[in-house]
Amino acid sequence: VVTGFRGGVLNAFENYYMIRNSDAHAWAEIYNGKDAWLRVDPTPGAVGTVEALAAQVGRQEHDSSWSARFDSLRVLWYRRIVNFDSRTQVQMIDQVKSFTQNSGSAIRARIEDISKKLKVWLHGPWNRMRAAKTGGLLAGLLASGWGTLRLLRWAWLRWQARRHPEKFDPVRQQAGRWLTRLRADPMHQEVVADLQHLRYGRRETWPEPKSVFKRAKHAVKR
Repeated sequence: VVTGFRGGVLNAFENYYMIRNSDAHAWAEIYNGKDAWLRVDPTPGAVGTVEALAAQVGRQEHDSSWSARFDSLRVLWYRRIVNFDSRTQVQMIDQVKSFTQNSGSAIRARIEDISKKLKVWLHGPWNRMRAAKTGGLLAGLLASGWGTLRLLRWAWLRWQARRHPEKFDPVRQQAGRWLTRLRADPMHQEVVADLQHLRYGRRETWPEPKSVFKRAKHAVKR
């Protein structure tokens, strides 16, 4: 039984194989009784011989994705910074410059392609069905954006509530809303004082919140 790695992707930017933990593999090899070990891998789809494995590796395409770009920067860090000298410094600067230029060109090409497709779509024939679909799409995008903002606001408030629980207590918040409506009314100073106690005072010294809010509600109606 032999353990090792099977697979990997050739990085097109730094010319190395990216071998990940997910490529870990185990297989069997049998001695032929003379001079060699023969690979006998029972895994479905596995390569059985060294020659077939070499042929498969030769057919692998270079990985030019954004993931490969960022992984190549990580390798550059270890090659050119951790193992650093004056020669590799110059090589690193040239390669980072090349990477930046290539990445910028890829982004510009992608934006131009999207803009061309958008222009073709806008200049296409319009009818009621297409207008209705477009309106539905825009409404869906707006609803999605609104929902995303609401979710972010909820997450922000939850995070703040964990950091400062005393400021986000529901009783204190409700007392603050009633204070906003009654603070300028000199006729209800007693209710205002109780509301201020709920808003800013220690919990163990609070008056009964429901009765205070009920009195505040009657005061607003008068």
